[in-house]
Amino acid sequence: MAGKKKAEPVQFTTGIGTLSFVKVLPETADTKPDGTPEYSIQLLIPKTQRDDVRQILAALKKVGEAQWGEAWKKVRRPLRDGDAEADELTEDGTPKRDKYPERLGHYFLNARTTRRPGVYDRQRSPITDPDGIYSGCKGRISLDVYAYAKNGNTGLGFGLNGVQKTADGDAL
Repeated sequence: MAGKKKAEPVQFTTGIGTLSFVKVLPETADTKPDGTPEYSIQLLIPKTQRDDVRQILAALKKVGEAQWGEAWKKVRRPLRDGDAEADELTEDGTPKRDKYPERLGHYFLNARTTRRPGVYDRQRSPITDPDGIYSGCKGRISLDVYAYAKNGNTGLGFGLNGVQKTADGDAL
């Protein structure tokens, strides 16, 4: 793959799902070892939302094929199945079904960025209070699908552009 041009990212906005591991404001962002803030979020997508899943898969395929041709099917993909991972063990030996029961019946994805994402409510007003957006509320996210090859790993990832909270939900 030497000399091959990197595939252009594909930008899109997801359908509505449940927001989890919400770290999208300066007060909640993680910090990388070099001191750079890292904003991130997980979106849980009910398996019944087939059109949303198809949209995500189409974007992954577009970027993957542009970067690797048919070999894209062998790279890491960031859309994961909560049911398929249910029996895997976490670092502390707990089955994922017990540690993350909210993932059952859902696909999920993680998105991150080092640039502060836009964070908005239903009326598109900025959310600046960390209590205004939380794990368990409903929302959609704006993403870039991109290809990567780093430290011997190749795959597709999701870059986080923005988040819109659409409704309150039960806190996770």
